[in-house]
Amino acid sequence: MLKNTLFLFVAVALFFVSACSDDDGPSVVDVDNPQVTISDDGNVDGTILLPGDTIRISVQGQAGTNPMEHVRFFENDERLGNFTTRLFVNDSLSPATQLTIDPESSIAQSFDMDVMILAPELGGDYLLEVEIADADENASRASLNYFVKDVVEISGVLENAEKSDSTGGLDLESGTGTGASDNTAEIVDLGNNSDGSWRQRIATLDTNMVDDRPFQLAFFEGGLDFESILTKAQVRERFEEGEIVEDSGREVEEGEVYAVRRIDDYFLFRVSEVNNSPGDNNDSYTFLIKAGQ
Repeated sequence: MLKNTLFLFVAVALFFVSACSDDDGPSVVDVDNPQVTISDDGNVDGTILLPGDTIRISVQGQAGTNPMEHVRFFENDERLGNFTTRLFVNDSLSPATQLTIDPESSIAQSFDMDVMILAPELGGDYLLEVEIADADENASRASLNYFVKDVVEISGVLENAEKSDSTGGLDLESGTGTGASDNTAEIVDLGNNSDGSWRQRIATLDTNMVDDRPFQLAFFEGGLDFESILTKAQVRERFEEGEIVEDSGREVEEGEVYAVRRIDDYFLFRVSEVNNSPGDNNDSYTFLIKAGQ
C-alpha cells in the first residue's frame, strides 16, 4: 500500500511540473517578412555605366503577415546619396530615400512601382538595394550591382619642338598641342639631336617656367594595363607604381605608358603612335590620355 501511494505521489508531481513548464513564457507567433523583387528593366546589373547614366528598374512589393509601411533605397549600404536630384519614383522626383505607405491603403498589401536612379558622379563599384519593411521592421531586400566609369579617354598629339614656335608641348587636360614653353603644357618634346635627327624623347614642362605647378614624370618599365583604368581614383593610385624619371631617358616607343603628376592632378598616357619624319621636323607622338583630377 505504501509503495502504491508513493508511486501515485511521484506521478502527480511530474504531471504538475510538466503542466507548469508548458505555461512558462509567451507563445511564439511566426511572422512572414514582406517580400521585394527588382525587375532590371534597363539590364544594368553587372554593367559599366557613366556618371549620370539612367538606371531604370521596377520594384514589386508583397506584404507578409503585416501591411507594408516603408520602402527604402540604399547605395553601398548607405541611404542613397544626393537623392533629391538622383531618385525618381513613378517619374516624380522622390522627396526622401524612405517612402512611407499608409497601412490602410491597397498598396500596403501589394504594389509595383517604376524607379529611375541617376548613376553617381564618383567612379567605382556600387551595390543598389531596395528594402521593404513593415511597422515592426520585419524587412527584406533585393539588389543589383553596377560599376561607374568616371574617366574620360581623350587623345592628343605632341609634335617635334623644332617644327615651330607653336609646337613641342601638350596640354594633357585637353589634349591640345602647345608651344614647348607654354605654361598650359604638362609634357614637352625634347627636339632634335645635334645632327638634326629627332631625339624622340619627352619630359615634363620645366618647373622653373611654372613655379606654382611642379611636375613629376613616371614611367612604367613593366608596362601597365591601360584599358583596365576606369576611374580617376585608379589613375591616382597607378601613378605611385611608376618610376619617377627626369625624362623618358630613351626614345619613346609605341605601347609605352607614362604618368604625370601636377600638384593634385594626375594623368596616365599611353603611346598609341610614333610618327618619325626624317628631314622635315614633322615628327610627332599620339597619346591616349586618362586624367584623375
